[in-house]
Amino acid sequence: LQSLIYAAGLVSIFLWLRSYLLMRAGTRASVFLHDKMLHSIFKAPTTFFDATPSGQILARFGKELETVDRSVPDGIGSVLYCFLQIF
Repeated sequence: LQSLIYAAGLVSIFLWLRSYLLMRAGTRASVFLHDKMLHSIFKAPTTFFDATPSGQILARFGKELETVDRSVPDGIGSVLYCFLQIF
């Protein structure tokens, strides 16, 4: 019974660590993409803003960041899972 409790505690620690690292990686990817997109918008010529409504720019920002927020942690988790299955 003692070894079962020890194993459950160890598994819990590793699951927490995995979740924390995936959250950190997802946050870093989101911040990186946001900064790159914002930088490219700031460097755009003024004719771009004449032709493109601001609502469309904001909607695109939101859509891209939502995609990154949802898919990057899942993708990293899948890669880690496959890597651990090999070893």
